[in-house]
Amino acid sequence: MNIFGKVLVVVVFLLSVGFAVSQMVLFEQRVRWRDEYERESDLRQDAESERDDFSRELERLKDDFDRVRAEKRSEIADLEQDIEDRNARISRLESDLERRSDQLSEAQRVQESKRERLSEKDTIIEEHEATIADRDASLKRRMDEIADLEEQVRTHTATIDDLERTIAELDEEKLKALTRLGDRERQLAELEARGVHVDIGKPLPVVDGILSQVDNEIGVAVLNRGEEHGVEINYDFVVYRDDSFIARVYVMDVFPNHSLARVDRELTDLEETPLEIGDRVTTRIR
Repeated sequence: MNIFGKVLVVVVFLLSVGFAVSQMVLFEQRVRWRDEYERESDLRQDAESERDDFSRELERLKDDFDRVRAEKRSEIADLEQDIEDRNARISRLESDLERRSDQLSEAQRVQESKRERLSEKDTIIEEHEATIADRDASLKRRMDEIADLEEQVRTHTATIDDLERTIAELDEEKLKALTRLGDRERQLAELEARGVHVDIGKPLPVVDGILSQVDNEIGVAVLNRGEEHGVEINYDFVVYRDDSFIARVYVMDVFPNHSLARVDRELTDLEETPLEIGDRVTTRIR
């Protein structure tokens, strides 16, 4: 056998050995692959079983989730309604709070106004108390003055009594004087008829004035004219009002600036036409 044949035999042998080895390797690889396949198949089956279990659990969880979500949605709706109700209540409370705040402000303003008015009233009360104290003092003075006036009234009453007695005496004297005057006038008339003229004296001076005080009960008046104006006792004055005759008065007593006169009741009815303060008097009219 030549070298080429030997080489070819060696090559074929090597190839055979290599093929055998490769087959052995491939067989071992197939066995390993089959084992791995079976193991993978078992794992896949276990995984599919677990997947089915997981799917069922997932479905259950999904159902539970849907149920819980529905419950939560209902709760959320209830909470939203509750929130809306609470918001409405809060709005009402805010409105009520604002109204109460306005009322509180108004009440505070009214209270402040009342405090101011109370302060003013306290001031007024103090002023009134001071006024009352002044009036009490004035009343006391007035009472003292009244006591003095009562004493003066008693004195004046006594004076009036004296004047009434004087008037009675003057009435008697007047009656006598009138009688004498009548006799004198008759005598003068007889003398005038016989042609004998007799001078009867100077006429009264012209004096005009007013009544400053009157007492119609006793028929006495005070004239605002006296000695300084030429008035003397027994002067007679005519009292008139608005150019109307009221009375005739006769001076009983004279003072520097005023005179006391008695009303001639034979010519005047004081009950029908009483004298008044301010009536005019004059000696012009005889």
